[in-house]
Amino acid sequence: MNEYSVNIEVKDGDGKIICSQPYNEFMYGTKNIEIQKVLYGRDLYDLLVDNLNVIRYNENGKLILGVILQSDINRTAMQLLGRIAEAIIVRNCNHDAGVNRKYFSIARKKQAKMKTADKFWALGTGLNYTKMNYPKIYNPSDTQRDIVWVNDYNELAVMKDGDNYSATSARIAGLQVKASKDGIKYVLPAILADRYDVPIIYFDIENDYHKF
Repeated sequence: MNEYSVNIEVKDGDGKIICSQPYNEFMYGTKNIEIQKVLYGRDLYDLLVDNLNVIRYNENGKLILGVILQSDINRTAMQLLGRIAEAIIVRNCNHDAGVNRKYFSIARKKQAKMKTADKFWALGTGLNYTKMNYPKIYNPSDTQRDIVWVNDYNELAVMKDGDNYSATSARIAGLQVKASKDGIKYVLPAILADRYDVPIIYFDIENDYHKF
């Protein structure tokens, strides 16, 4: 019996294969970075330009960096990854009702009915879309809520029983997004000190989540 293999390939403009990886390895193992660039590069570019303003066009039409690099490059990278994660979560919530309900329920600390979750959409407090359309909610320096939910009446969802909402409540539902290579050092102490009012979505860059 003949054995077949399925590969994912990337070709250049002349049809020459520039990288290849077995399908199963790509799906369940370490993904080839060149293939990922082709699959996700455009989406990442749109996030960096349109949502985060991390890169932007200058008056001459050239792309330039729109953020200030700190002396601690690792800290800058983690903050950038956190912002990208914020934008991706917001985008996924607003494109998939099931995903929105899941995150909305986590933010409210209460399982939400679909009809309730459907009334609200996610906003990133530091994203350009929020700045342009919801200036009162826009707050890139918010240390508590990276993501909140708003309805047609500009009311923010809150963490309480029932379906009453208030934009002035101290219990506004939300999520704080963190990305770190060392969560034990940089994330866990704040959790133990009870510094956050809302649930945290943590991206463990060095796979240390199990240590928590």
